[in-house]
Order: sequence, then C-alpha cells, then structure tokens
Amino acid sequence: MKKKVYFLLFTLILTGASLQLQARDLLYYVDICSFYNQEGMPYLELYLDIDARTVSFTQTKSGAFQGTVAVSISIEKKPETGVPVYQRSFDLLSPEVRDSSKAMTKFGIMDVRRITLEPGTYILTGLLKDKMNPGSKQHKFVQEIIIEAQSKQFASLSDIEFIQSFSKTKTAQPHSKLGYDILPLVTNSTFSDMDSIKFYLEVYNIGKESEKVYFANIFITRTNSNGKMTTSSKVMRKTVKPLDILTASLNIRDLPGQTYYLNVDIYNQAQKLLVSQTKKFFVINSTINNQDLAAEHGVYEEYFNLDEKELDYYLRTLYFISTSTEQNFVGSLKTFQEKKNYFFNFWDKRRENNSTSPAKPWKAYESRVKYANKKFKAAHLEGWRTDRGRVMLIYGPPNDVERNPSSNTKHPYDVWTYYKIKTQSNRQFVFFNSNTATNDYTLLHSNATGEYNNPRWEFDIVRTSFDANLDNNDAGARWQR
Repeated sequence: MKKKVYFLLFTLILTGASLQLQARDLLYYVDICSFYNQEGMPYLELYLDIDARTVSFTQTKSGAFQGTVAVSISIEKKPETGVPVYQRSFDLLSPEVRDSSKAMTKFGIMDVRRITLEPGTYILTGLLKDKMNPGSKQHKFVQEIIIEAQSKQFASLSDIEFIQSFSKTKTAQPHSKLGYDILPLVTNSTFSDMDSIKFYLEVYNIGKESEKVYFANIFITRTNSNGKMTTSSKVMRKTVKPLDILTASLNIRDLPGQTYYLNVDIYNQAQKLLVSQTKKFFVINSTINNQDLAAEHGVYEEYFNLDEKELDYYLRTLYFISTSTEQNFVGSLKTFQEKKNYFFNFWDKRRENNSTSPAKPWKAYESRVKYANKKFKAAHLEGWRTDRGRVMLIYGPPNDVERNPSSNTKHPYDVWTYYKIKTQSNRQFVFFNSNTATNDYTLLHSNATGEYNNPRWEFDIVRTSFDANLDNNDAGARWQR
C-alpha cells in the first residue's frame, strides 16, 4: 500500500466548566497499514493515538475524570464522487482516572479499526474534536491510500507496523488478531530517545516460491549515505506457512538523529530475493554528543553554510511546515552543532528521493521566505509571519493571483488560486486588507482542506456591509457596485 499523509492542525480554544481540566491543543498521531485476510481480500488497519494531556477531562457521575474525543472517519474512492464507501462517527473515551492530577500525566487514548476495501485509490478523511470542550475547533487529517490486489502466484508482504508489544491473546481486544495481541506504536514514525524499534509484518503465499524454509533479512539504511547499512541488522530463518507472522526488534540507541528506512527482504532456500518491504522513520536522539551527520565531510557547510544567527532565524521560519513533534523539539536545541544537525535532518527527510540533496527542498523554501519578506511585510510583522506569508511557505507560489485594489465600496483584496494542492484541485485563498496603512492582508476565506472557510466572505469585503441573515451568503447588488 502506498500512502501520502497531510496533517492539518488548528488552534484549540479552551472554554470551560468548573470541573474541566484545561488541556493544550490536541496532539494526535495517525498511521495506516494494509493487510490481507486468509481469503486474500485486502483490509486496512487505522491506528489513532491521542495524547491524553491535550484532552479536556470532566468529572463523571461516579466522581472519576474522563476525556472524550469525537471522531469521524470517511473514505471515498478516487475519482471523488461525493459518496463515501466507508463512514463512521464515534466517541473515543479515555480511561477513567480517580485522581485529577493523573489526567495530566502522559498516556495515550488509542483506537484501532479494521476496514475492508477493494483494490483502488482512496482518500481517507478524519475529523477530531475535543467533545468536553465545545468551543474547541475541529482537527482534520487527509490521507491518500492505494490498495493493491494480492498476488495469487507470488509471495507478498503486508505493510510494516511499528508496535509496542506482541503477545498471545488471553482476552480479545480491538488490536488482537491471529491469536496475538499486537499493540501498535503510533508516533507518526518518529522515535525520540528510544532504545529500539519493534515491528510486525505478515508474509503471504511464501509456499508458492519456497519449499520448507525461507529467510528474512532485516536491516536499517541511512538516506544520506547511498543506502549504507547500519549496525542494526539481523537474519531470521522461518518455516513456510500460507500466512506467516514476522516480528522483530532492532537497536536504534546509537543512531544519530535523521531519516532512516527499515527494510525487510525475503529470500527462498536458494537465496533468491522474492519480495521486499520498506518503511521510513525518523530518529531524534538527544543523548549522542557527536558531530553527527551535519558535520560529516562538511555537508552542512556544503548544503547550507549559515552562521548561527542566520540559522536561528531560519529555524523560526520552519514553524508552519513543522510537525508538532518538531515544533516542540526545536526549542530544546542549545548548541550551534545541535542546531546544524537538526536543520540538516529536517531537510534530509524532506528530500523527494535518495538521489537529491537536502539543499534542493531547502533552497526552494528559502526563496519563499525571501519573497514573502519582500512582498508581504506588514507594519509590524515580517512577511513570512503574515497570512499570505504562511500560505506561501506551506503551499508555495499560487498558479494565479487576482489583485483587486481598493474602491469606494470594497476593501482591497487578493484571490490566490492553486490548480493542485496534494490531492485537492482548484483551491482558492481570499485575503483582504481592512487597513491600507498596514499592508496586512488577512486570510478571509479558503476552500482548501483545513483552512478557514467563510461562505460570507464577500460581505466582509464590501465596506460597511451588514446583513442580519447569517444564512444569506450572497452580497448581491452591494458586491456589484
């Protein structure tokens, strides 16, 4: 299965009943793996893990404290028809805690769902909302998924699932299958200061190409050294079965922070490579005091060559395109070397493929920052910090810009059009300036997923317009003046 993930996080507004335990913005992790059942039909496992410290807890009738997140999942087959092939809405409940202080300790609120799908390309959309905090905004993630049919003639593999634990089932749980409890580890494939990674994989139809035994070669490669193998590797000898389970752990304690690939190669008795599977992951390691990858062969100077003051500045500009884990981690960087390592790793894992250098995505991003600062600078705000700057940094330059100057009846406004944003087509952003002295154009409306949507944006652009009917989205004659 191939998949692309786009996480769109919004600000959580906290309101509160007296018993509500205040929470931060929702922090959640999502992963999806594809498997086949014993009849060869494909199905997905959707893993959702929410940090309980970021969920609002309220007191229940029993006196305990509990958090509730409203979840909605829909899957639509491409090309989009508007009719989902799968749709579910449910409340995800945290465990009850008697001591209110324990609600602020770190633990996950997890959900595992199995969804049967026919081969094809799909768009999965998830919506999350802190139900105990009515004023909070909705969080959204969108993922493109490609489901492939299982081969009937050759061996095949499931996706690689990172797991916390693997044990025989005593009491069936949502994460139980094939007689085992398989507890997922959902971290957006980012491992911070961990000693090892453990994974789960299913092997199908190996008997088609091997008689009694087969061999699994498991190893980790680094993306900046042309696939050079690290010291973390092992070979397993396995007995042929129609459906076999492969699980193992590899040491990552001494791996410097950067992007890696976990690889599983399956060989038959004649040492012929039959099938392979790969999963990308990222390591954050604050315990290693070394020169790391950024210092190897002077690659930092070769690709970036920023002094510490410049580097501090550009680290700040990464905020809008960083994951929540990266946003939290960057504040812990102390030394120039740590900052160089982080900056190198940040762009190294955003390379299109192993044949391109980290400098390529960085140079494209740097040009966006400079353009935003030159064109969008407001009275007291650097260009990259403005709404137009944020959109430019995240999505790049628009394909078309419609500029509308100030008039007697309308505020000045711009309409940006993107022909393609990931899986979305023809997305627009409307910015307007209510105070021409500042040059600060505010995002007023967009039809892009996860952006602010305002059907009444035309009313806001028309000067001194007011319509008490909030269901009326047509500014009518006032817009034509």
